[in-house]
Parts: sequence; structure tokens; C-alpha cells
Amino acid sequence: MTDKPKRLAFNLKRISPMKNILSLLLAMLTASTVFGQATAKEYYNQGYRKAFNNKGSDIDSAIADMSMAIKLKPDYDDAYNQRAILKSNKNDPAGALSDYSKAIELRPDFATYYSNRAGIPAELKDFTGRSPIAARRLSLSPRITTPT
Repeated sequence: MTDKPKRLAFNLKRISPMKNILSLLLAMLTASTVFGQATAKEYYNQGYRKAFNNKGSDIDSAIADMSMAIKLKPDYDDAYNQRAILKSNKNDPAGALSDYSKAIELRPDFATYYSNRAGIPAELKDFTGRSPIAARRLSLSPRITTPT
């Protein structure tokens, strides 16, 4: 019986320094946010919340957050896609087209980006580029129907 409490005390002594190391690592990981150096994902999430959880009440600020996420991580395809959606909602189809194109360039095998981009030429009154985009989208995801 006396061996168990000693072993438990010994294990607790070993765990305590490990717990301190884990606490230190956690503090280091969150320190970037505390000191104003948020990560690309944090900017993305913040922008997403502003745009979609607040019913689009702060689109300009959400676009700025997505832009900051892209600045911190230039290959962040989903940030380009979300910023394009925001620009489209703000009636900036040319800006949206540019961002959708960049998202497609970064991740050419993702059908949703093609689907999102396919509607932009209609907003620009340019129907010449729509068919190849719709065809590519269908080749990636045949279950998505093509609007006529």
C-alpha cells in the first residue's frame, strides 16, 4: 500500500514540469494574438464572423480582415474565395472575379470556386468566358447542375 502513494507522488513530480512546459508553449502560441500579431487564420475567422454572423453589417471591415489574412498567407485560397464573395455582395464584380480567379489558380481542383466564379461574367455583362468555367466546374463535380 505504501508503494502506490510513493509512485503517485513520483508521477506527479514528473507531470508537474511537463505541465509547466505545456503551459509555456500554450502561452507562446497565444502571445502573437495578445501582442497584436494575429495569424492568417485568425484574421480569416474574424472577417468571416463580421461578414456572415452579423448579417453582412461590416463588409468593408471583413474585406480588410480577409486582405490581411492573404497578406500573411499569400496562398490562402479560401481567403481569396471569401473575399470574392464579399466583393460580389458589395457590388464589385471585377474585384470578385479577380479573387475567384486567384483562388482557382491556387486550388484548381476545387469545384466550388468554379461555381462561384461562373456567375460573375453575368454581373459584368460578359458572357464570353462563362462556358469554359462552367465546363471545368462540371468536370470536377458532375452533380452540380449548370444554370442555363
